[in-house]
Amino acid sequence: MKHSYFRLLLLGWGLATAALSQSQASIQQLKKTLATVSSDTTRSRLLVELGIQYEQTNLDSCFYFLNQSLRAAQRSRNAYTIARAMHRLGRTHLYLTKNESKALEWINKGIPIAKRANDYEHLAKYFQLLVIISVHQNIGNFEDLFKQLLRYAEKSNKWQVIGESYGVIGDLYVSLKKDEQAEKAYEKAMNVFENYDLDEWFTYGLDYADILKNDGKLDQARLIHQKLDLKKDQLPKSKGEWVYFTDVARLGIELKKYAEAERLLLEGITKERQSARPDTFHLYFFYRHLTDLYVQQANYKKAYESGMALADFRQWLKAKRQTQDSKLQMVQLEAKLTLENKETEIALLAEQKKEQQLLLIAATIIGVLLIGFVVVLQRNRSRIERQKAELANLNTTKDKLFAILSHDLRAPVKSLSSYFMLINWGALSQAEFVESVQSLNIQLSNLHDMLENVLNWAVSQLGGMRPQKEQTAIAPVIEEQMQLLVPAAQAKGIQIECQVSSETQLTIDRNHLGVMVRNLLHNAIKFTHSGGKISLTQQETGERAFIEVKDTGIGMTKERLAKLFEPEKADSRMGTSHERGTGLGLVLVKELVEANGGTLEVRSEPEQGTAFVIGFEK
Repeated sequence: MKHSYFRLLLLGWGLATAALSQSQASIQQLKKTLATVSSDTTRSRLLVELGIQYEQTNLDSCFYFLNQSLRAAQRSRNAYTIARAMHRLGRTHLYLTKNESKALEWINKGIPIAKRANDYEHLAKYFQLLVIISVHQNIGNFEDLFKQLLRYAEKSNKWQVIGESYGVIGDLYVSLKKDEQAEKAYEKAMNVFENYDLDEWFTYGLDYADILKNDGKLDQARLIHQKLDLKKDQLPKSKGEWVYFTDVARLGIELKKYAEAERLLLEGITKERQSARPDTFHLYFFYRHLTDLYVQQANYKKAYESGMALADFRQWLKAKRQTQDSKLQMVQLEAKLTLENKETEIALLAEQKKEQQLLLIAATIIGVLLIGFVVVLQRNRSRIERQKAELANLNTTKDKLFAILSHDLRAPVKSLSSYFMLINWGALSQAEFVESVQSLNIQLSNLHDMLENVLNWAVSQLGGMRPQKEQTAIAPVIEEQMQLLVPAAQAKGIQIECQVSSETQLTIDRNHLGVMVRNLLHNAIKFTHSGGKISLTQQETGERAFIEVKDTGIGMTKERLAKLFEPEKADSRMGTSHERGTGLGLVLVKELVEANGGTLEVRSEPEQGTAFVIGFEK
């Protein structure tokens, strides 16, 4: 949908022109004010505002002031201030540097702090960023994350947060092609903003009408356009003239008020070209709407002239988007997010322990309450020590994951790079090229599986991977996963036999079952010699059904079995054809089995193969 895409671009590049003319004055005033305050809480707020002023002109300065804001907030020990600074850092990484991994780091650090302070405003803002990343990366349970976002937004009792949350969800539903849900979200966003912010209400109204038109609800869309038309003269233009011109002109096109729309677009183009720093992005949208207007009028001469100008700007936009997309980094270390957050908790627990020791000293003075206070503090001390031990183990897990990912992902990526370099240089013959394509395909599949396991595991640690159980026929799920892995099995001459009945159904999350089967099959192929065999069978006992994945591979020792499902101890060994892995696949299988109320059993002997048996309710 055009307008949702338009707003996503606004979020990515910011409303630069609306603020640039006042930017320098605002920066000087903020710096002058900053020099006069001593409160760290106030300093943190001013530093955040300075960072925002530099967003469109100097990202280095932007991040400098945002980091200074976080330090001031941490000195103040004000949870709201800390959450605000961390949210802004995450938002800037997501929208401006396109570094989703960094954005997730700040989201994961900020959410526990906001939760402890019952700061629902920033919890909602964090989840706005989280749902965008979740949809973009296609990980986690979108609907569950949407519900958490709206729950926090409503608890914040802030109309801006509630309206923005419904708007973000509407945009994401559009990207997921779920028009009915998008309609409801946009309608609620309009209802929130109507009494508080006419500019936002107007923009979401255009989005709402767009999606109604796309769904063939022309009468409803027309009513929305007429309602917007009645209030267009009351718009305060708080988002700048560019947004005002494009929004009102677009409404004019929808209502066939072509003269008014043309006047606004031409005025906007003239003002933009006369400004000290014309914005190509703004001109692109002016000319795009102007071209649409002329086409609707059947004024093809003007449409051609406007389209020629638009072509240049479209080429610029394509280059701009390619530049932005090139900054997207491989999300390969997301598993560290929860663990790094635990380190912050260790520091907070240490501070809590000091405070409790002070309470113990005070309690000795109050003789009547001495025994009660000693008992309470002793219990708290034991709890803190247990949590410190648990967090230390998690820190070890984090270090292990760093080692696994840096070693196991670097090699296949370097190998793929070498392949492409040879292809680009023309150093491969036709036969070698055909052979390399097959090898590349296998390597890419392995790399994809590695990344998917890491991402799914990270999402499970964030609490976003909750099962949606339903009656599911297991045979189609198994067949689908087998088809994905047939090339890898054929490359090693491994035979896969499936003896699962087409009648068997389980009460389980279908997507989770697919992940389990895929990882168990991938593991069996990896550790089975060429010419080996893998079988999938089923058994039923009372109200439960069991699926067994058995191979004729190299098997495992008792020592390896003992640490198979512990990520901090898991040892990713080479497959029979030197395949690499992260060691997280089976850990993820165990977590998904338990989340779905199932059981997991492993039987293995060295050089005698391995059998994994998973059981669930029918």
